[in-house]
Amino acid sequence: MKIITLEKKDLLKAFAAICIFTKVTLYYHYMEVSHNYIYILIMTLAYIAMVFFSFENKIYSAILYFIFSVIMFLDVGYFSYFNRNLSVDMIEAFGFLDDVTDSILEVVKPKFFLILVDSVLILLYFIRQEKRKFPTHDSFIRIYPSPKIKYIKSLMLILVLTFLILSVSGQIEGDVTTSIVNQEFFSYHISDIANYLKNEQNVCYKESFKQINTEYQRHVGKEWFGIGKDKNLIVIQVESLQDFVINKTYNGQQITPFLNALIQKDSFYFPNYFQQLGGGNTSDAEFVTHNSLYASFKSYTYSLYKNSYFRGLPWILKEKGYQTAAFHGYKKDFWCRAQAYPNQGFDEYYCENSFELDEVVGLGLSDGSFFNQSIDHLKNMQQPYYGFLITLSTHHPYIMPEEKKMIKLKDGDEESIFGNYIHAANYIDQCLEAFVKELKANGLYENTVIAIYGDHFGLNCKDEKVNKDVSDFLGFSYYYDEMMNIPLIIHVPNSKAQETIQTVGGHIDFLPTIAYLMGIKNLDTLFFGRNLIHANSGFVASQTYMLKGSFIQDGIVFEMSRDGIFSNSKAWDLETKKPVDINLCEEGYQKSVDDINLGNFLLENEILSKIYQNGQTLQEVFKMDNHSFESDS
Repeated sequence: MKIITLEKKDLLKAFAAICIFTKVTLYYHYMEVSHNYIYILIMTLAYIAMVFFSFENKIYSAILYFIFSVIMFLDVGYFSYFNRNLSVDMIEAFGFLDDVTDSILEVVKPKFFLILVDSVLILLYFIRQEKRKFPTHDSFIRIYPSPKIKYIKSLMLILVLTFLILSVSGQIEGDVTTSIVNQEFFSYHISDIANYLKNEQNVCYKESFKQINTEYQRHVGKEWFGIGKDKNLIVIQVESLQDFVINKTYNGQQITPFLNALIQKDSFYFPNYFQQLGGGNTSDAEFVTHNSLYASFKSYTYSLYKNSYFRGLPWILKEKGYQTAAFHGYKKDFWCRAQAYPNQGFDEYYCENSFELDEVVGLGLSDGSFFNQSIDHLKNMQQPYYGFLITLSTHHPYIMPEEKKMIKLKDGDEESIFGNYIHAANYIDQCLEAFVKELKANGLYENTVIAIYGDHFGLNCKDEKVNKDVSDFLGFSYYYDEMMNIPLIIHVPNSKAQETIQTVGGHIDFLPTIAYLMGIKNLDTLFFGRNLIHANSGFVASQTYMLKGSFIQDGIVFEMSRDGIFSNSKAWDLETKKPVDINLCEEGYQKSVDDINLGNFLLENEILSKIYQNGQTLQEVFKMDNHSFESDS
C-alpha cells in the first residue's frame, strides 16, 4: 500500500483554500445573494484562483487579494445600510465620512472584519517568505500563462476572461448573465468601472414628457387652493423622522405629543408619504422636495449638479416677491450646499458660522438652540419670505444628553438604537413645539404656513437588533415600506383644515402640493410630482434601498430583485402585508424605470437651463440632442 504524506506547504495551501472559500461564502451571506448562488460562488472562486495562479511571485497575488478583500469589506458595510453595492460614483462622498464617524461605527459590525482575516494572514505569510529573497524583475512580469499552470488552470482563466469581456461589452444577455453581473463581486465592480468610464447618458421615452405637468392645472381653483397665498412659508426638514412614531404611544407615553396635536387642527397630514432619494441622503431629500425631480443615483445630486440651473420652489417663490433663505446649524460646505444653494434659488444661507454654538447635541448645534436663533434671522427677513430649516440633532446614532431624555424606556430598550431613537423623536417634538411658541410670541405665526417632513428613515430594517425591536413595537414585521415611510404635515393657521390624506406620495410630490396651497396658478417648470390634495392616485418610484424599478402605488408595494430580474422580485399589500401577484406590477415597474431614466436625462442634459434660460422648446432640445427616446431599463 502506498502511503501518501502531506508536506507542511500542502497543508498550508489546503488551509488557505478553506479560508478563502469560507470568506467568499460569508461575503455572499452578508450581501444576501440567493439567486444563481452556485454560479456566482464558482465564478468568484475562479477569479481568486486566477489571481494566485497568474504571478510567479506570490507576494503580488497576496497584495491584490488583500485589496480585493478590503473592497469586499467596504461592500458589506455599505450594503448593510444602503442595500446595494458600493459604486465608484460614490468616491467623492468619502470626503464627508469624518463628519459621520459615530454613524459609521454603528453600521460596521465586528463580524464584518472576518472578511479581512484570511487576506491579512496570507499577506503576512508571503511577506515573511519574501524576506529571504528579493523578487527579480522577471518574476514580476511573468504573468499567465506560466509553464507551471496546468491545463485546467488555463481553461479556468480563459472562461473567466471570456465571460468578463463579453458581459462588460454587452455581447451576451439573458437572465442568468444579468443576475451574475449584478451580484458577483468581480463582475459587478469591473462592470461598474466600465460604465463609469463610458459615462453613457440615459435615453428616455418621448411620451414620458406628456405625463409631466398635466394634472396640476386641472386642480387649480378647487377646495383649499390658495389658502396660503401671500403668506410666509417655513419648511422644516427633520433629520431621520419616520412616520411610525406619529400618533403612537410607547410604554404609555406619547412619543410626539406636539405633532399629534398639530395634525388635529388647521393641518393636512399625509401618513403614506415616502422618502425618494438618489446617491445621497439628506441633501437629496431637499433636492427632490424643492424641485420635484429625481435625484441622481450616481452620487449626491448637489455635488454633481452644483453649477446647474434649477427652477424649483425657491425660484418660483422668488418670482412671487419672496425673500428666500436656508438654515442649517452645521458646516457651510457639507454636501456642497454652499455651492448648490444659489442655483437652487436661495438668497441667503445661514449655516454654522451664523449661529452661536452654545449647546451641542449629536453632530453639532442642538435643534433647540438652532430654532431659537433662527427666529432672530426670520424676524429680519422681508415678508413674505420662504425659510427652509434643516434639523440636525436626531442624526444617527441618536445619542441624547440625559437631561433631554423625557421618555421612560423599558429595561430592554435602554442603550439600544431603538431606545435612542425614541428619545430623539421625542426631543425634536419638544423643539418643534418651542419653535411654534416662539413664532407666536414674535408675531410670525398667524401669517405663516409651516410644513414639516422627514428627510429619510432613522432605523434600518437590515439591522437585526433594530428590526426585532421595531417589529415588536409595531406588532408586525419591519421592512422597507415601513422603514421608508416618513411623515408630511402642512399646517396653515386658521384654515380650519383637518385633513388626513391617505394617497400614496413622496418627496417628489411636495412641490406641486405646497404650490397648490400657496395659490400658484401656473407651476411653470418641469416636475414629476402630483398635487396630493386632489390626486386620485399616488405613485412613488424608488431607486435606493428598494432598488430602481421598485415602486409603491395605491396600496401595492413592489420590490425589484437585487439581481435585476423582474421574475425574481416580490410584491405585497401595503396595509395587510399579504403577497401580491408580481404580474400585476409590470406596468408600474416600467413606469418607475422610465420616470427615473427621464429624470436622469433632464439632469445630465441640462434640460431646464436650455428651456428656461436659453428659451428652447422641448422639440428643439430633442432635435439638438438627437435621442431616439427608447426605453432603457
